[in-house]
Amino acid sequence: MMATSAVFAPDPVPPGYEAHLGTALTLRRQTLAANTAQVNALRAELVTMEPRYPGLTLPVELVHGSADTVVPLAIHSGPLAKLLPNVTLTVIDGAGHMPHHGHSQTVIDAIDRAALR
Repeated sequence: MMATSAVFAPDPVPPGYEAHLGTALTLRRQTLAANTAQVNALRAELVTMEPRYPGLTLPVELVHGSADTVVPLAIHSGPLAKLLPNVTLTVIDGAGHMPHHGHSQTVIDAIDRAALR
């Protein structure tokens, strides 16, 4: 499916991912409407939360692909890392939007680091 490929790009879609995903459920009218409502409300929610980010003291691990075109590093993890006081930002060179599939060990390492902090 082309849309799935675009989300993973430049990484490949894992074998069997689309069959496991349940595409028929994601394409239902009510699901699309709910997703649209969530996306449309997201910016206002982020604007409300952003002033509180510097007050977060928990350990935060951000893992971001440098080639993510869905949510680019420059508009998400990059600025967020500058606001959080206890953050580690791991940028995976050449990875796209789904690094937890194509670069799972890097993500596991980030989870382990957070658990130890």
